[in-house]
Amino acid sequence: MFWGIVILLGVGALGYSLYRLIRSFIKKESKKPVLAMAVGGLVLMGAGGSQVPAEASYLNVGQETYETDQVGKVTIKGETNEGSELTIDDKALNHDGTFTYKVQLTDEGEKELHIKSVHNGQETLKVLTIKPSKEYLAHLETQAEESRLEQAEVALKLAENSPTQAHYDEAFTKIQALSQSYPEMEERLTQVDQHLTTLALVEKLETSLDKGQVATVKEHIEQTTLEQDSL
Repeated sequence: MFWGIVILLGVGALGYSLYRLIRSFIKKESKKPVLAMAVGGLVLMGAGGSQVPAEASYLNVGQETYETDQVGKVTIKGETNEGSELTIDDKALNHDGTFTYKVQLTDEGEKELHIKSVHNGQETLKVLTIKPSKEYLAHLETQAEESRLEQAEVALKLAENSPTQAHYDEAFTKIQALSQSYPEMEERLTQVDQHLTTLALVEKLETSLDKGQVATVKEHIEQTTLEQDSL
């Protein structure tokens, strides 16, 4: 307040000296007192101006916690001093006093966002937390299930085209990892299991021609729906 009054006095003195200067030209009076008054006014203005505190640094980003939309996106809007140095996670961001920044989560974890504004040597820091919404978590689970389903289908086709115990075990593991039940895939896996059982019995038959084993093999061959060209 005091220095504001000093500035006003300086402005007043400068204005009055200008008036006196014009008058001195008209009346051809000495100009030294007028110039001295003008210098005094400038000194007062300079002294007062040097004591006026600089604009404080500020940074407004709304709330400190944001929640994503259904696809994991968040838009941050904020305000800060025009001309300040603004960084988000140490990356410079151009602005005109207002700014917009978009965030994309890639998994179910939370993300911290560090927003810093530096103005007149003063630093203001805001730490925001970006949380995944329930809708986004459901979206991620849907994507994960689709990926697991694709992997299970690939493993099952391999087991059908090349029925070995290792391929069957891989397909079984992939299908068990699914969060939902898929009866059609489970039925196909059962057929692979039956085919492997038939192959095992045939191998035994080759070393021991037992009538009971022959009858069992025939029964399994009739039940299996896989291609039997490999028998």
